[in-house]
Amino acid sequence: MNEVSSHVKLNKVESSSKNDIKYLLEVGNKQYFVGELIYFIIIQLQAKNTLEKISIDVNLKFKPDALLTGSDIQDIVNNNIKPLGVFEYNYDESKINTSVKAKITLLSAKTINRICSPIKYLFSPLSFFTITLFLVLLNLYFVFWTENPLIKFDYSSGGIITYLLIYPILIIITLIHELGHSAATLKFNVQPKSIGFGFYYLLPVLYTDISGIWRLSKMKKVIINLAGIYMQLLANGLIFITTLFLRNNLITNFLHYIVLANFSIIIINLLPFIKYDAYWIYSDLSGINNLQSKSIKFLKETFSRIIRNENIDIKKIKTSLIVYSIFRLTFFIIIYYFILKAFISEIRDFHVFLEILKYFNFSSLTIFYIIRVLFLYTFGFAVIYSLIKMVLARFLKL
Repeated sequence: MNEVSSHVKLNKVESSSKNDIKYLLEVGNKQYFVGELIYFIIIQLQAKNTLEKISIDVNLKFKPDALLTGSDIQDIVNNNIKPLGVFEYNYDESKINTSVKAKITLLSAKTINRICSPIKYLFSPLSFFTITLFLVLLNLYFVFWTENPLIKFDYSSGGIITYLLIYPILIIITLIHELGHSAATLKFNVQPKSIGFGFYYLLPVLYTDISGIWRLSKMKKVIINLAGIYMQLLANGLIFITTLFLRNNLITNFLHYIVLANFSIIIINLLPFIKYDAYWIYSDLSGINNLQSKSIKFLKETFSRIIRNENIDIKKIKTSLIVYSIFRLTFFIIIYYFILKAFISEIRDFHVFLEILKYFNFSSLTIFYIIRVLFLYTFGFAVIYSLIKMVLARFLKL
């Protein structure tokens, strides 16, 4: 008899349509949407019922045209359920794929509850969208209709101490971003598991484990995924209003820079081509799960057919997936181009980098020049490696 893994969880997915009944199957940190028949069979397997008993219950509940036998149920299990990894002997936690690597937990679920419970009421749908609209307008007013404070801010005057103040504040705002996701999740009665630190490709990031939200309706998931940006906009609004009452130009300009830096982070989070907030929002609104992998698969198959001079049938493919794939490809072509261009430029000026290292000092300009060069070298080699790997995989079938 098949024994269902203890890592398996099943929940009904919220839907505005009574005819659109789906269930969320969670296996470890992987999620699958399944129909009522698969859901029913897994529930029966969890109860350790025999295949014959399951077939009788299925026939009574679903009334199929041809009565199912225990052997038919075993075929459904082998073909439709076993590949999802729901059985003890088929579940391997070490093979779980995740975008964030080298994870370290910073806040446990218990700590998150204590911090976020008082603010979860900010995420009631009506107040959330109303306040968000106001905060967006306030931030846009600051960035585009006030005098640009970056012109007035003297980066070299504060030295390294200035930057040692700026980056901890931005890290705190980023943590507030993650707490926003957690608070919104609590609002809709789903328990966030943790907030942690890790690496998304080469970039250090904070993350929130809110995998339980898959069973919620689209609107609730959109609010949860926007909640981090909402908290950043709120932080910006409070800082900007505070500067209106300050008379110290140095502090005012410093806080203006924090607002603009935070606004830049918000813009990055609104790019749907990497797995930041806008990616999950687009995935929810379009109804496309595993959006990134499906986009990559679509592009690979499309280019493969073009090379083989075969017809491309796009009628069965969602328009939202086609549009996303085209824009994502364009985005990365542009990003790769500018990284390689800057990388080649730095290679040509490598002697300048060596001279700066030779006469190293702790001024902010020197330190951030070195960081920028190291960043470009790292990403330049990473881009070259990925391009070589892609070409070899295509032409040598590696």
